[in-house]
Amino acid sequence: MRVGMFTYFGFPPDIRIENEANALVEAGHDVTVLASERITRHHVHALDAVRVKYVRLPYGPFPLASPPYLRRILRSCNLDVLHIQDAPGSSAAAIAARSLSLKVVLDLHEVWFLLRLYDPRLGGWRSPLKFAHLAWTSCEDLVSTRISDVVITIVEEMSDYYQRRFGVSPGKLHAIKNLVNLREFTGLTPAELPSQGFYVTYVGGMESYIRNLEPIVRAASHLVDMPDIKFLMVGDGAYRPRLEQMAKTLGVQDKLIFAGRVPRDKALSYMLASDICILPHLRTPLTDMGLPHKITQYLAAGKPVISTPLRPITRMFSEAIYQWYPSTPERLSEIVRDLYSNPALRQGLALAGYDLVHKEYNWEIEKKKLISIYDSLS
Repeated sequence: MRVGMFTYFGFPPDIRIENEANALVEAGHDVTVLASERITRHHVHALDAVRVKYVRLPYGPFPLASPPYLRRILRSCNLDVLHIQDAPGSSAAAIAARSLSLKVVLDLHEVWFLLRLYDPRLGGWRSPLKFAHLAWTSCEDLVSTRISDVVITIVEEMSDYYQRRFGVSPGKLHAIKNLVNLREFTGLTPAELPSQGFYVTYVGGMESYIRNLEPIVRAASHLVDMPDIKFLMVGDGAYRPRLEQMAKTLGVQDKLIFAGRVPRDKALSYMLASDICILPHLRTPLTDMGLPHKITQYLAAGKPVISTPLRPITRMFSEAIYQWYPSTPERLSEIVRDLYSNPALRQGLALAGYDLVHKEYNWEIEKKKLISIYDSLS
């Protein structure tokens, strides 16, 4: 089938879109990614065997493309299926696809209602701007889930949410998890770190308080008696200057290394070079319905992982992670000390996680669900 993968955001990079598009191409489908011309930083004509087409999409406080405008774009692509990647713009895209008698697959990466609810940039609970965003995202979800033939989420807890809140039929819902593509590690070697030491590494964005990165900096101040222990922060975002300033204020700038935004293979090489990896996200209703790629990437790198007890992670990986609870700087420093002084514990967690991702939780296995969905649409 001829599949169009539509995203209101930029592409590349997007690891989920890349994995799904390549899986469908390998299964014999023809795939074109339709991405925002304005938001994409580096345009490409193709990525592996996936074609990429850039379209002009208006963007204001909300995704504003109209169904007639998207209908013209979709008609020019001669598609059989529109695969909508995430909620923004999904209602207009689904209406446009339906008007052309296309099959519609809605692939939800986030619960955008909760993402907006916890977004401090939109003001407090009574802010008109926040209310407008919550109303808009609710309408998007209601319309697009009704119109779509298939609704994909990233984890079972998220599927349960859409079934409860919007009445989406269980037969329409499918959870396709964000899992490591083991091929990404082929040929990689550990990165050369700036200095000798015992490295606790975070890889990811620094643009939201939900990432819960400040306790990592504060934990470093409880470990000044252990100069070997260093924290490697790989990524970038609005919170990075605040974290760097906090490290200076606490006098631990020598224990924190900010590597900045790096290509994906470099980020994976940093994981391979680390002693421990950490997923510090705050536990909220939003994060309890998510599954960051980094958790299975950490485990595939063969590293012990410290993680806050998010529901999907404890359900799938409880024997392979050291749970950080309560999520205080003091408790984190205690966990790091424990792992530092106990090589057998580190090895046990690492082996358990490595085994789980190689036998059960990896993209090579998970992609079969996506291929099965498309077989049913044929």
